[in-house]
Amino acid sequence: MRPPLPHQLPYRPDIDGLRAFAILSVVAFHMLPGRLPGGFIGVDVFFVISGFLISSLILDSVQQGAFSFGQFYARRIRRLLPALLIVLCAVFAAGWFINLPQEFSDLNKLILSSIFFVPNIRLWWEAGYFGANPNLRPLLHLWSLGVEEQFYLLWPLVILLFWNRKSMPWVIALLAGISFLTNIYFVERFESAVFYFPITRLWELAGGSFLAWQERRHLKSDLGAAWEVPFWVREAFSVVGLATLAIADLKMNSALLFPGWWALLPVVGTMLVIAAGSHAWLNRHALAHPAAVSVGLISYPLYLWHWPILAFLYTVSDREPRVGAKCVAVLIAVLLAWLTYHFIEKPVRRGASAAARRLAVQVLLGGCCAAALISTIIVATEGLPDRFPPHLRPFLLYNYLDASSWDLECFLGGSQLPGEWKASFCIEKQTNPVEPLVVLWGDSQAAQLRPGLVAIQSARKFRLGQMTAAGCAPLVGVDVDFAPFCRRDNDRFVRELRELKPDMVILMGYWHHVGYRNLDRSIGMLKQAGIQHVVVLGPLVEWHDYLSRLLAHKTLLTGKIPRTLDADMYDKIPDAGLKLLVEKAGATYVPTFETLCPNGHCITSVGDAPQDVTFMDAAHLRPPGSIILIRGIADKIFSNLRAGAAEKE
Repeated sequence: MRPPLPHQLPYRPDIDGLRAFAILSVVAFHMLPGRLPGGFIGVDVFFVISGFLISSLILDSVQQGAFSFGQFYARRIRRLLPALLIVLCAVFAAGWFINLPQEFSDLNKLILSSIFFVPNIRLWWEAGYFGANPNLRPLLHLWSLGVEEQFYLLWPLVILLFWNRKSMPWVIALLAGISFLTNIYFVERFESAVFYFPITRLWELAGGSFLAWQERRHLKSDLGAAWEVPFWVREAFSVVGLATLAIADLKMNSALLFPGWWALLPVVGTMLVIAAGSHAWLNRHALAHPAAVSVGLISYPLYLWHWPILAFLYTVSDREPRVGAKCVAVLIAVLLAWLTYHFIEKPVRRGASAAARRLAVQVLLGGCCAAALISTIIVATEGLPDRFPPHLRPFLLYNYLDASSWDLECFLGGSQLPGEWKASFCIEKQTNPVEPLVVLWGDSQAAQLRPGLVAIQSARKFRLGQMTAAGCAPLVGVDVDFAPFCRRDNDRFVRELRELKPDMVILMGYWHHVGYRNLDRSIGMLKQAGIQHVVVLGPLVEWHDYLSRLLAHKTLLTGKIPRTLDADMYDKIPDAGLKLLVEKAGATYVPTFETLCPNGHCITSVGDAPQDVTFMDAAHLRPPGSIILIRGIADKIFSNLRAGAAEKE
């Protein structure tokens, strides 16, 4: 290895070891999130390392008076694009055979944004309640590349303007402070934007940049000066830094508001380890160990490869992939990363001559243009459905999320004014004095039952009312973070029910998601209002992915829509506690599981047409499923109502 020039710091193998810690944390988190719940902080470790190394390169070039924006970005192109383009091509090829039209279109949108290093903006734009399952997005992890490269669009200019001034550390501190405070101020209200935006992540990269400046603080007198701190301080930095990272790995989890204050743990921990220097005992013996360095050297291609392989494994699996399958996927990713590093990345980065390096940049940019053109065509054709046989295309293109069968006037979306629910629309008028009134109260899982209830009205002879609001289970006095009007809407519904005094109220909610706190109170209030027949429906089957997607992949293999899928492909929600609470409160509990999944075989479709599928997503019934469920449990629901009607007569 060539000795460093006087203005350069020597190669630090311990930083490659720190990269190994970061990538192994991320991979372990993606494989077994329950075992290493905080492993996602590996990305934050990468941010600090990147800030340190890239700022060091910029400062060294500026010191020599040799910095060039063209050379800097050409170097970034040779560093990032070879492995990235190979992975994007592989993901495109896999998606061609595996992805459904909408999935393939979404994949190519991310390929396009990744080519221009803005996938973080695309992912923020698409974030939402009905967003795609993250386990099925093979390029989800590229958001971090977007953040880094957006940072480096302006950071060289900042260094050029302030590098030889005493204000340089204060400029870094000011920018980092603004970024960190923006992160803290907005994370609770706009967590997705704070997670993906470069302005709220800048402070993490700036932390590494500050260390790079500190290592070169004697620029004029001693270009190669290192940060001089006592021996015991370096050792303490190393021990405390690595301990902090280990605690973050083991104790943090994805339910925390992040980045927020929590991101200080991985950022400060990484800064301490880097500041400790290569001579600290743990850095020298643990991080600089050849095995750790070997992993660190392939950390970038391993980061690129591991998640697409795991994501496609999820896509083609009927259920959560087994640990063994995930281990095989990661071993394949390690092999591909090693091959990519040694046979693609290294040769391109270290071209034999300046002309070879220029040619590499031109070829890589040409490859980006070609990939962008192809992805644009795929997006414009909405995923190129012509890839599939003609008899399958209607099934693959059908809009299963169409909610037109719901009565949207009586299913509040969450932003309506209090007066937008109107009894004149949502409570059927009385035409026969002996027809009982049945009111449906709950959230979207209650609203989906309307087609089934309407289908049996003529035979059961009852009037139907609907009081439903998105995200609002029939739980009085309960606030819901993602549906801020629930308390208001439910209070309004209770007042209406007291005035109407219907013969029966059917309660349904997304129980395993929101829980059933205060459900006994809701039942008690209905009973006190003189409503004798209160029925609570148990939780529905929940598929591990959209049922239409599961069926589509099955259909691609078999050529026809399967009418049932085995019970081990869904999540069976335990309902013993809910049943006990409901019956103790004096209401009737009616389970739904056996009706939808008789003998362990869940009904997925009532015919061979796409409109015959029973679920619109993973947890909401379409009209065929609603009709099957209500017809199957109608006797249990209406037996007490018929007895009550006979007593009235």
